[in-house]
Amino acid sequence: EMSSPIKSITSEDHKITIEQQSETLSKVVLLNEGLPLSRNLSLNIALVSPHLAAVKVQNSTDGQKVAMVSLFPDQTSVDNVVYTEMIFLIDRSGSMSGTKINNVRNTMELFLRSIPEGTLFNIVGFGSNFEFLFPNGSVEYNDDTLNKANQAIAKLQADLGGTERLQPLQAILRNPSKPGIPRQLFVLTDGQVSNTSACISFVKENAQTTRVFTFGIGNDVDSELVKGLAKAGEGAVELIRDN
Repeated sequence: EMSSPIKSITSEDHKITIEQQSETLSKVVLLNEGLPLSRNLSLNIALVSPHLAAVKVQNSTDGQKVAMVSLFPDQTSVDNVVYTEMIFLIDRSGSMSGTKINNVRNTMELFLRSIPEGTLFNIVGFGSNFEFLFPNGSVEYNDDTLNKANQAIAKLQADLGGTERLQPLQAILRNPSKPGIPRQLFVLTDGQVSNTSACISFVKENAQTTRVFTFGIGNDVDSELVKGLAKAGEGAVELIRDN
């Protein structure tokens, strides 16, 4: 017996016939009686209203009552879901010029096409200093914000001087994450810094709020840094070599 009127009952493995008792109750009869059941009997039951909550109460053999509650959330009715917050930290120091910055553009174009609508995101470029694409914090991914991000990536240059990675990490991770919204940080860099240990330690201190994924750019990437950041941030590392 179902919680909603039964639309249909079928079986892919066995021949059956259906005897309808009421809108919500049907009897399933196996055809070819006497044929051994070499496979489990599975039934596909389609309901008119499949997401209705239901409760069944039955007397057990010892006289006590047993209840079973079924809940079926209708996920298609959830609007304006924010899936996650994604922040892209891009190395724009002088060492990233040429093929490296071109690889970053290509990678970011792929990222921006893959972000689910409704996700919060931001892009941070760093070198001797750092700058946020959206200074007031991460914004919802939609047509307008995607267009602005695409324009910024198309103009991306390795024009921010030296490499100071700890300060932008601090600016991002010291900003409290939004309640109920997991935050992920994607770092794209060749990893040429002098304070590797300090960067890794700081990421580890904030691993409970932010997962860190690193993309090591170029043939001369500092693998100690990109692997260390990903491990400390409980993420993963990907190396993007020059063509």
